[in-house]
Amino acid sequence: MNEFDFIRKLREQTRSRQHSSRVVTGIGDDGSLITQTANRQLVVTTDLLVEGIDFYPDATPPRLLGHKALAVSLSDIAAMGARPFWSCVSIGMPARVWKADFKDEFFAGYLALADQYGVTLTGGDVSETKEAIVIDSMVLG
Repeated sequence: MNEFDFIRKLREQTRSRQHSSRVVTGIGDDGSLITQTANRQLVVTTDLLVEGIDFYPDATPPRLLGHKALAVSLSDIAAMGARPFWSCVSIGMPARVWKADFKDEFFAGYLALADQYGVTLTGGDVSETKEAIVIDSMVLG
């Protein structure tokens, strides 16, 4: 089963479990569309980047990786025809990476792109992983 087959199956499983009538477009490829108020909708998107699959630290400097982490979510917001406003980013890193300057460089790249598009970083999470760096970027617009 490929990624798109899995998404289609998950969408079918959740269709009858929609607990909110405010969800206009649920599980899909780019983002979800949620009604905020009358005539106003919110796009929510999230993207996961995993070391060794979506990026390689030897080939991707931390600042560029921070840029990429936000850029992949910004492109989903654009694909939905929305304007980005807020973001959250969660990152898991091994202790050896935490002790290096990786996190500072990563967030320098992330925040530089956020500033360019007027996006406010509003939260996220930080955790230790055993071996690989894992990043989840979420954008609302």
